Amino acid sequence: MANKHFGNVGDVFKHYLLAEALTVAEPSSYMETHAGSTYYSLSESKRRYADWRSFTSRKQPPTPYKQVLDQAIAGGIYPGSAVFAIKLLPVQCQIRLYDLDIGSVESLIRASLLTKNVTVKREDGLAAALESPAELTLIDPFRVYDGQPDSVSCFENLSQRGNSVILWYPLLTAEERCPVAAEQIFQLQVPEDQIAASGGLAGCGFAVANLPEVVSKALNCGMSSLQQTLPELQLVTA
Repeated sequence: MANKHFGNVGDVFKHYLLAEALTVAEPSSYMETHAGSTYYSLSESKRRYADWRSFTSRKQPPTPYKQVLDQAIAGGIYPGSAVFAIKLLPVQCQIRLYDLDIGSVESLIRASLLTKNVTVKREDGLAAALESPAELTLIDPFRVYDGQPDSVSCFENLSQRGNSVILWYPLLTAEERCPVAAEQIFQLQVPEDQIAASGGLAGCGFAVANLPEVVSKALNCGMSSLQQTLPELQLVTA
């Protein structure tokens, strides 16, 4: 398990919006450059600011994120982004999942055996996205400038080529901003007095390009409904 921060406020933000987008998206192909593990044991989850526990403790209407999350936590696990893709995308969509961490890849392979439309590869997902882009790509790095190519240049390249692409980016200081020029930005800013309680995450966001209008609308609606569920969050759309 490469991700020690699963289920934190960054994951809640990312997976909530991703679930909203995938529910209405109908791509023929979808890929994740940094897919991570399929599931994470909640026994290893530390309590943090506005994490999955805060989310599930609030009264809220049914949402795609809540549906997948409730099924997972009933089994003592937190779902990774690949689970949302497998459960929410149309069955005819070809899903390609990439990661370099062997434990994550093994987890993804076990999940892929349950469905015919998923391919898992232990390869550099950024290079794969540039060589053979999917109709919709999620770039989801730990650090946006790691690797060659890095996530920023990959997003910019795919964007310029007209591909639909979503970049999740972390903010590690209160002064940091979105690292790319994007058609639209959906951002979470953690209050400065809660950064330590969030595990050191100062914020995060989605930068998007060339999304179908229905997906953009779903992301905007998702920001509004997430704000209603967790009013303490500082959410900004630009």
